[in-house]
Amino acid sequence: DTGFQSTAGRCDFSHRSPTPFFAKLPRLTFRRITPDAPLQSQWFFMKTTLQFAVLMAATMAMGPFAIDVYLPAFPVIAADLGVAESQVALTLSLFIFGLAFGQIIGGPLSDRYGRAPVLLTGLAIYAVTALMVAASNNLTWMISWRVIMAFGSGWIMVSVPALVRDNAHGKEAARLFSLVALIMFI
Repeated sequence: DTGFQSTAGRCDFSHRSPTPFFAKLPRLTFRRITPDAPLQSQWFFMKTTLQFAVLMAATMAMGPFAIDVYLPAFPVIAADLGVAESQVALTLSLFIFGLAFGQIIGGPLSDRYGRAPVLLTGLAIYAVTALMVAASNNLTWMISWRVIMAFGSGWIMVSVPALVRDNAHGKEAARLFSLVALIMFI
């Protein structure tokens, strides 16, 4: 049996001063399950892996969700803002640009400062700007908030694959990536 069992360890941020709040968060690590391991520990591994994959898929789906969910609302948005639908479509193009730019910036930041702070900051940016987009009363503000939202979403999307690679290696990482993709498509 080539399964893995999850154990919670602690992150070592002792080289940094002062210790950031996220240093106390448990880090998911894997250790090999022996063939004679009890069925209960193998079940725990499958349950933990599925929970991790669902969490990663839901987190990574935020970028595509922010694109797909408002496409059918283009006519209503255009009518509410008093602009043409082609102008509202500009928010989609700029969102894609912001998403790419966010990934370019977020990748090196997650390597330097860790996955957790970049992921949590990206989620915070995404959440706040989603509220601001909903409160926008003109196209200029909506475009501005959508670009910032995409930037935060890029930080989220670049952190998820890095977290998977940090927690699994080789065939296990490939299986986990496949599971995350499968859950996203469902």
